[in-house]
Amino acid sequence: MLKYKKLLSLLVLVPALALSVGALKTSKADAATITVKYGDTVSGYAQEFGVSIISIIKSNSNVKNNGNLIIVGDRIYIPTATTQSRKAPVARTQVPVRTPKRTYSAPVYHRATVQKPVKHTPSVSNSGSTYSQFIANGGTPAMWNTIVMPESGGIPNIVSPNGYHGLGQTKQSWGYGSVANQTKGMINYAVSRYGSVNNAISFRQSHGWW
Repeated sequence: MLKYKKLLSLLVLVPALALSVGALKTSKADAATITVKYGDTVSGYAQEFGVSIISIIKSNSNVKNNGNLIIVGDRIYIPTATTQSRKAPVARTQVPVRTPKRTYSAPVYHRATVQKPVKHTPSVSNSGSTYSQFIANGGTPAMWNTIVMPESGGIPNIVSPNGYHGLGQTKQSWGYGSVANQTKGMINYAVSRYGSVNNAISFRQSHGWW
């Protein structure tokens, strides 16, 4: 009976010893010693091995005494960590650099504004001596206001950029000379081309030229 009790106690003791030895091995294995390399940080170790920053600082006097700084070449003890349990480094997602799109402004085209000739229809009182000579040589007020003023502004010697001359703006010979000659030339032109002065006036009013 006594032998049986001793044997039973030995059977209980052996597994306990085995468990303690296993625990000892686990505690030794659950640690790592790292040689500091350029760019290493305490927070980086904590993230890599899955331990807290405080545990690393408390386990290493060289870190604690240096104000949590580590020096290249130092040996850092990482508690409760294994080299197999290192977490995979977090892949940094490279954000593509976006090239700003070029914006093009459409060219602005400006239409050339053509200035229309100003039509003058002055009364008899402000027409001056040219008007008087025009009336004296057979011209009429209607012909003056409807043809002469829109064409030349009542200026006998005016020349347009296109080479038209005189009160009636023509390239014929009657467009030159005195007011009397120009007036007679305009009347003859109106009669020969349109049949009468009134017909010439009507044509000028309808078409803007004569």
